[in-house]
Amino acid sequence: MTRLEFSADGRRVLALGGPYSSWDIETGQPLPEKPDSLEVGWTPHSPDGRVRVVPYDRVIRLIDQRPPSDEELRWRQGRAALDAVWHAEEADRHERAGRSHAAASHLGLLVQERNHDATLHVRLARLLTLLKRNDQAVRHAMRALLLDSKIELKLMAPPGTMPPAPD
Repeated sequence: MTRLEFSADGRRVLALGGPYSSWDIETGQPLPEKPDSLEVGWTPHSPDGRVRVVPYDRVIRLIDQRPPSDEELRWRQGRAALDAVWHAEEADRHERAGRSHAAASHLGLLVQERNHDATLHVRLARLLTLLKRNDQAVRHAMRALLLDSKIELKLMAPPGTMPPAPD
């Protein structure tokens, strides 16, 4: 199936892109007639606009087009919220294993959530220095200092990882 359409009266769905097949919307049962072409008014949206039919592999999906309820929106927002505990654990794990890119990625998300945590900014700045992303490292180091003027910055990369100084 490459395309699905509702009949103008909303009582049938027609599948195109292969042998034509049509189904009764009320019963879900296949209908014996197989039209040679689409009638005027066939559309992927139900007549009331509430449902859209979409082919997916060998499955017909009916997608509710109405705006989600407040309850549904709250559930979606909860599911999409940043899991700060998990990101903190992953940042720690990757940092211990020496995987600076992964640790920096997790810390970057945490810093967005906890923008007033100077320690996170310092950790991220240190990792960005290791990754030679110095402009970003300086930005996070400065943010850490603005948040806590007494915080200790240790941003130097280990010996042998920095390019030689110009003459």
